[in-house]
Amino acid sequence: MSTKKDRKTLSDYDRLYVPRMFAQHPFPTSDKHKESYFSVNGNNVLIIESGRDYSPKDEKTILTGLPFGTIPRILILAITTKVVLTQKRQVNLSKDISGLLKLIEVDVSGGKRGSLTQFYKQLKRLLSCRITYQCFRDIKTPQSGQLKRDMGPISELEFWETRYSEKRNRLKDIQVKLHEHFYQEVINNAFPVDPGDVDKLRQSPFKLDLYLFLSHRVFNLKEDTYISWKSLNKQFGSNYANHLDFGRRARKYLKQIKAKVYKEVNFEFEPGRLVLKKSPTPVKKLSTKGC
Repeated sequence: MSTKKDRKTLSDYDRLYVPRMFAQHPFPTSDKHKESYFSVNGNNVLIIESGRDYSPKDEKTILTGLPFGTIPRILILAITTKVVLTQKRQVNLSKDISGLLKLIEVDVSGGKRGSLTQFYKQLKRLLSCRITYQCFRDIKTPQSGQLKRDMGPISELEFWETRYSEKRNRLKDIQVKLHEHFYQEVINNAFPVDPGDVDKLRQSPFKLDLYLFLSHRVFNLKEDTYISWKSLNKQFGSNYANHLDFGRRARKYLKQIKAKVYKEVNFEFEPGRLVLKKSPTPVKKLSTKGC
């Protein structure tokens, strides 16, 4: 088992932890250029809203945008893993930016389109966004009752000096404090996945989402579960306008995941739907509850 000193990258951990709600409701895979985004899983809806920042230069507030792509997904895994291991609401992601980039295994390149600029944008979007979880008694008859909960996810963010150079290595002490509701979600419902699997899939947000979805759904699966491509497309935020296109792409990626990454997972395809079967989890069930 790796020790704390050995853990310089996420791949060095024995297991990573995933918040249940992000396995059920993935982030957007691409930039939506919208102020809000939602995904629907049965009677449950997750809404993500762009945060705002004050711009001293423009003397006004500006939208930070919605988090999307690989970086926010990996950052959430990093934050969740640190919270589970420390059992604390406030965690220090890194002492400096180079350490954080190394932790989440992002190679540094400069310029407007460089990895550093994109990383900073996604970090800001993730830590500034607002997430609401809405649970209906029956989504078809919303007047019958519902629960609405602010999930944060971040209630406090602290870092200093956003410019970066190899010599100065500035952006110090990147600390985040989780919203109480999100902290409870992590502590009670986070589940483990294999860091090696995540590393193999990280270049494709959709593949990574499917892997996390499978890892969660098989956790306590006792019997075959049938999920239509139409409902799964909604759960994945309707990133595909047509659920048939979604189904074709999902089938292709699920086959690749089973062949090259999560070989023990059992599923079948039937017309219009996915059939999940009882399967071993990617890593042993250790210290996890409520999944």
